[in-house]
Amino acid sequence: MVRSNALAQAAGALSNASSGKWELDLYVVGATVMSLRAIANLEHICQQNLAGNYRIEVIDLDVHPELAIEHNITAIPTLVRRSPGPSRRIIGDLSDAATVLLGLEIIAV
Repeated sequence: MVRSNALAQAAGALSNASSGKWELDLYVVGATVMSLRAIANLEHICQQNLAGNYRIEVIDLDVHPELAIEHNITAIPTLVRRSPGPSRRIIGDLSDAATVLLGLEIIAV
């Protein structure tokens, strides 16, 4: 299936990032344009600002719909910072890097 292959390729590139301080979960639904854009934007932001000090997990709610309820995901794409705590959330395609960096508290206000 084309949608699954595209999403798997995009997510595979992110999962190869080194394990580190920042643990991020990106919730998407399939390989939609919005999902693929969010993955690409997040990859770019992390490479530019976290220097390999991150781990990203892309969670496809098409494959695991039960996680939407379990993790209280009400919109997609949703980025969740799990570590360092406390948890932070950003909804959207992550196209505004400054908003993402401030929202995740990667840079100070």
